[in-house]
Amino acid sequence: MGDDAVIIQGADTPDADVRALQARALFSTVHGAGRVMSRTAAAGKRTRQGRVLKEGAISREMMHAWVKRKGVVLRGGGTDESPHVYRRLPDVLAAQGATVQVLHTLRPLVVVMAGADEFDPYKD
Repeated sequence: MGDDAVIIQGADTPDADVRALQARALFSTVHGAGRVMSRTAAAGKRTRQGRVLKEGAISREMMHAWVKRKGVVLRGGGTDESPHVYRRLPDVLAAQGATVQVLHTLRPLVVVMAGADEFDPYKD
Protein backbone atom coordinates (compact mmCIF):
# COMPACT_ATOMS: atom_id res chain seq x y z
CA MET A 1 0.00 0.00 0.00
CA GLY A 2 1.85 3.01 -1.22
CA ASP A 3 5.32 1.51 -1.59
CA ASP A 4 6.97 1.04 -4.96
CA ALA A 5 6.69 -2.33 -6.66
CA VAL A 6 9.14 -3.93 -9.05
CA ILE A 7 9.00 -6.38 -11.89
CA ILE A 8 12.03 -8.63 -11.69
CA GLN A 9 13.54 -11.57 -13.48
CA GLY A 10 16.28 -13.98 -12.62
CA ALA A 11 19.68 -12.61 -13.50
CA ASP A 12 21.38 -14.24 -16.46
CA THR A 13 24.98 -14.33 -15.35
CA PRO A 14 28.10 -16.38 -15.99
CA ASP A 15 29.16 -15.87 -12.33
CA ALA A 16 29.34 -19.38 -10.83
CA ASP A 17 28.66 -18.14 -7.28
CA VAL A 18 25.47 -16.36 -8.33
CA ARG A 19 24.36 -19.38 -10.37
CA ALA A 20 24.91 -21.57 -7.30
CA LEU A 21 22.73 -19.23 -5.19
CA GLN A 22 20.03 -19.35 -7.86
CA ALA A 23 20.17 -23.13 -7.98
CA ARG A 24 19.92 -23.40 -4.16
CA ALA A 25 16.80 -21.22 -4.39
CA LEU A 26 15.43 -23.54 -7.11
CA PHE A 27 15.57 -20.57 -9.50
CA SER A 28 12.75 -18.96 -7.54
CA THR A 29 12.51 -15.62 -5.75
CA VAL A 30 10.27 -13.58 -3.49
CA HIS A 31 6.74 -12.69 -4.55
CA GLY A 32 6.26 -9.95 -1.97
CA ALA A 33 8.03 -8.02 0.72
CA GLY A 34 6.77 -10.13 3.62
CA ARG A 35 5.11 -9.07 6.84
CA VAL A 36 7.00 -7.95 9.93
CA MET A 37 3.84 -7.79 12.05
CA SER A 38 0.75 -9.97 12.22
CA ARG A 39 -2.66 -8.62 11.25
CA THR A 40 -3.82 -8.79 14.85
CA ALA A 41 -0.71 -7.04 16.17
CA ALA A 42 -1.21 -4.23 13.64
CA ALA A 43 -4.98 -3.74 13.85
CA GLY A 44 -5.76 -5.10 17.29
CA LYS A 45 -8.59 -7.43 18.18
CA ARG A 46 -12.26 -6.56 18.27
CA THR A 47 -15.50 -8.42 18.76
CA ARG A 48 -17.90 -8.67 15.81
CA GLN A 49 -19.87 -5.88 17.49
CA GLY A 50 -16.77 -3.65 17.38
CA ARG A 51 -15.80 -3.69 21.06
CA VAL A 52 -12.02 -3.37 21.37
CA LEU A 53 -10.39 -6.34 23.08
CA LYS A 54 -6.81 -5.31 22.32
CA GLU A 55 -5.49 -2.11 20.75
CA GLY A 56 -3.39 -2.45 17.63
CA ALA A 57 0.13 -1.10 17.17
CA ILE A 58 -0.83 0.86 14.03
CA SER A 59 -3.33 3.69 14.08
CA ARG A 60 -5.29 4.95 11.08
CA GLU A 61 -3.49 8.29 11.50
CA MET A 62 -0.09 6.57 11.23
CA MET A 63 -1.18 4.70 8.10
CA HIS A 64 -2.63 7.78 6.39
CA ALA A 65 0.41 9.90 7.26
CA TRP A 66 2.72 7.30 5.70
CA VAL A 67 0.87 7.11 2.38
CA LYS A 68 0.44 10.90 2.29
CA ARG A 69 4.23 11.36 2.62
CA LYS A 70 4.59 9.05 -0.38
CA GLY A 71 2.09 11.14 -2.36
CA VAL A 72 -0.37 8.26 -2.70
CA VAL A 73 -4.15 8.62 -2.46
CA LEU A 74 -5.64 5.92 -0.23
CA ARG A 75 -9.28 4.86 -0.36
CA GLY A 76 -10.32 2.28 2.22
CA GLY A 77 -7.78 -0.08 3.71
CA GLY A 78 -7.42 -1.35 7.23
CA THR A 79 -4.42 -0.94 9.49
CA ASP A 80 -3.69 -4.66 9.12
CA GLU A 81 -2.47 -3.81 5.58
CA SER A 82 -0.61 -0.62 6.53
CA PRO A 83 2.84 -0.09 5.01
CA HIS A 84 4.20 -0.31 8.55
CA VAL A 85 3.59 -4.07 8.65
CA TYR A 86 5.74 -4.94 5.61
CA ARG A 87 9.46 -5.09 4.96
CA ARG A 88 10.88 -2.28 2.85
CA LEU A 89 11.47 -3.13 -0.79
CA PRO A 90 15.14 -2.00 -0.92
CA ASP A 91 15.95 -4.37 1.95
CA VAL A 92 14.17 -7.27 0.24
CA LEU A 93 15.95 -6.62 -3.06
CA ALA A 94 19.30 -6.31 -1.28
CA ALA A 95 18.74 -9.75 0.27
CA GLN A 96 18.21 -11.18 -3.24
CA GLY A 97 21.59 -9.80 -4.26
CA ALA A 98 22.77 -10.45 -7.79
CA THR A 99 20.30 -13.31 -8.31
CA VAL A 100 17.62 -10.98 -9.71
CA GLN A 101 17.48 -8.09 -12.13
CA VAL A 102 14.94 -5.26 -11.79
CA LEU A 103 13.18 -4.69 -15.10
CA HIS A 104 10.70 -1.99 -14.06
CA THR A 105 9.86 0.04 -10.98
CA LEU A 106 6.20 0.93 -10.51
CA ARG A 107 5.15 3.86 -8.34
CA PRO A 108 1.55 3.78 -7.07
CA LEU A 109 -0.66 6.84 -7.41
CA VAL A 110 -3.89 5.55 -5.86
CA VAL A 111 -4.60 2.51 -3.68
CA VAL A 112 -8.20 1.31 -3.32
CA MET A 113 -8.99 -1.42 -0.81
CA ALA A 114 -12.01 -2.55 1.18
CA GLY A 115 -12.44 -0.41 4.25
CA ALA A 116 -11.74 -1.60 7.77
CA ASP A 117 -15.49 -1.95 8.40
CA GLU A 118 -16.10 -4.18 5.37
CA PHE A 119 -16.81 -7.86 5.96
CA ASP A 120 -14.13 -10.09 4.41
CA PRO A 121 -15.26 -13.74 4.35
CA TYR A 122 -11.66 -14.89 3.90
CA LYS A 123 -10.37 -12.97 6.90
CA ASP A 124 -13.32 -12.75 9.31
